[in-house]
Amino acid sequence: MRRWAVLLVAVLALGAAVPVVDARPKLTKKQQRCLKAAKKKRTKAKRRAAKKRCLRKHRRPAASTPNPAPPAPSAPSAPGSPTPTPTAPEDPGPTLPDDPSGGGRSVQVQSGEFYLRLSRSSVLAGDVRVEFDNTRGEDPHDLKLVRGSTLHSFDEQPSGGITAKTLRLSAGTWQLFCALPEHAERGMKAQLSVTSG
Repeated sequence: MRRWAVLLVAVLALGAAVPVVDARPKLTKKQQRCLKAAKKKRTKAKRRAAKKRCLRKHRRPAASTPNPAPPAPSAPSAPGSPTPTPTAPEDPGPTLPDDPSGGGRSVQVQSGEFYLRLSRSSVLAGDVRVEFDNTRGEDPHDLKLVRGSTLHSFDEQPSGGITAKTLRLSAGTWQLFCALPEHAERGMKAQLSVTSG
């Protein structure tokens, strides 16, 4: 029994000597307030999405680094000597797909919280390639295109999803919107003008 007591005292002494370091980053006051409000959301998915938005919106500013001095001008190189190759710029991160091209026969619809953005406001009537891009969306979204009684729809895309379809669009004004509850009312709608050319 005495050995256990000695061992326990030794472990406690060692534990007190080792400082405990919290590896989590400190939250700003704005992040703390925003996260507190996010906890009040009704569903787990909405709480998670609100928490992501809070942390992204109130991100700490990056530590400023002094700008390096501009390089000194170099002497002109002698004829026949190899020219120095410029260094590649820093990688800006993942690239997002460009707007589809097609001379008026394609359009990209970007969705996010809570908006729809079109790569162009009008296209030519006929077969049109429509790309639905939810890479900027934090939540899943769908897309409906309606003109009169004609309806074209894209299934619900997860956050980061992209899909494309070729649709036959007649001339006129098409209404685009996300049909998920309250999304169109919160701004996820747009109009696309289709001209006969």
